Parts: sequence; structure tokens; C-alpha cells
Amino acid sequence: MARLTRRYIETVSTDDDHIIFDDELTGFGLRVRRSGRRTFIVQYRAGGRSRRMTIGAYGPVTPEEARRRARIILGEVAAGHDPMNGVHDARRSPTVASLCDRFLAEHVDVHLKPSTARNYRATIRDVIVPHSQLYFGRLKMPGHVRDPWSYRRRTSGAGGAGSCFNPTFQCDA
Repeated sequence: MARLTRRYIETVSTDDDHIIFDDELTGFGLRVRRSGRRTFIVQYRAGGRSRRMTIGAYGPVTPEEARRRARIILGEVAAGHDPMNGVHDARRSPTVASLCDRFLAEHVDVHLKPSTARNYRATIRDVIVPHSQLYFGRLKMPGHVRDPWSYRRRTSGAGGAGSCFNPTFQCDA
């Protein structure tokens, strides 16, 4: 056990996988792998469970920056929040591809004419899914997004005939 500084971290043995905790900040530590990779972590208890959260890899993240982030995370825990809940929620969020599959199955196949359905399928297959994977990886849709096939029409203020119609994604506006 020691204060995690650059000098100390450079001298840590990589003979086996282990965790070294900081003397100054309880719960803040360094995970050392045999491969030589060093990662800052924070360990805490929330909801009766012990949790470990990765802060970042040593090198891109300095010990001082990691300690600052760990203090923020531990402060959230002390306030009664579990920072890992957001991570778990994000992992459970549906991807764009899975929402498109659901949209095709539950709306397009049920409500649209065959020629329109063919156009929707082509657009989703050739444009939406490839672009979401190319530009965003496996893009996740957050929980506050409405069902993507819920059509919503809004008329403009002064008795107008304008409408907002987007069958692909309708977010809370």
C-alpha cells in the first residue's frame, strides 16, 4: 500500500495480476495485469454489493486525474447513487439495428402496403443500419427515446396545416 504516484506506478511489478489500493483515498486503486497494462479503478459498496468501476488506463490518464475522478465517483456513492447503474442501463439499451428490426416486424409488416414496406426495408437495410454502425459503432438508443414507429403529428400554432411527421425516430421534443 502506498500513495499512487507516477514514480510508484512505474516500479510496480507485473509478475501477476493484482490490485494496489491508494493509502490516501479509500477505494481508489490500480489494477496491474501481467501484460503490463495498468488501469485505475475505484471500488465501493452500493446496495449491499461491492462494485469496481474502471476510471481509465495509466498513461492517457494521470494518477492525479484518476484520483480526482475517483473522488467524484465516491462522492456520488456517499450521496446514495450507484454510478454503475448508468453503465448497466446503457448496456441494456437497444441498438439502432434491433429497433429497426422491431419497427419492421411490428409496424411495416402490419400497417403498410407491400411497395411501401419494400421501400422502408431498403432504406433501413441500405442507409440507416450501415450508417449507424459505421459512424457510431453499435449505437445504443437511450431510454428516453419514444417508440420509433409511433407516428406523431403536430399542427403549427395559428390554426396552421403544418405537421411534423417522422416515422423513423420520434424523440421527446
